[in-house]
Amino acid sequence: MKNLKNPSKVHQIWLGSALPERERKWISTVKQWCDNCNIQHKLWNINDLHEQHPNEPIWEFSNTLPDNVRKWVLLCDYFRFIVINPGDMYLDTDFLCNYAPSIGVNNGKLMSIGEYWDGNKAASGMTCVGENFTKLNELKDAVREQAKTLTIDSLNDMCAALGPLFYRDTCDKLGIKISIIDRRQASHIQWKNRAALVHQGAGSWV
Repeated sequence: MKNLKNPSKVHQIWLGSALPERERKWISTVKQWCDNCNIQHKLWNINDLHEQHPNEPIWEFSNTLPDNVRKWVLLCDYFRFIVINPGDMYLDTDFLCNYAPSIGVNNGKLMSIGEYWDGNKAASGMTCVGENFTKLNELKDAVREQAKTLTIDSLNDMCAALGPLFYRDTCDKLGIKISIIDRRQASHIQWKNRAALVHQGAGSWV
């Protein structure tokens, strides 16, 4: 895989409690990769999101929710698509970076290298947006429209709210092809010791 261009910026989001030491260490490996390759790194917190994205429709609904894990997961599911731009990458905070991954953004694709599992859900734990990807605004608009429909009952299925089921179905509707790694292929030795990026919480790797 030659002539691959690094992302311009890597986004991560942590909301809710203070950052645990485990996640802090994982994030530091991603930050080190970014520093070594001259990539911008942004770890978003709740204040950043309020300040830079104050008019997003998700706020009206999320402000009615108690401060708990479901609220933070919902906001992460939402803002991972809002903060990225063409040429950027989003990574969950449970990714460990062993070395620079062979993933390029010099294309017109949306690459979400996560997992298919349990009824063919498509995860978005790592989303890499090609520089020439033309449907990002359509995807963002779909996320915003979905946020306007959310109710307390819809959180009974977080995957369908703004999570993997919503992501898969929305990409299908928009004609967006996403590249997926099957987590069921994960070998502990392979993904722990040999992979560039390891999704610790899912058992998949890049």
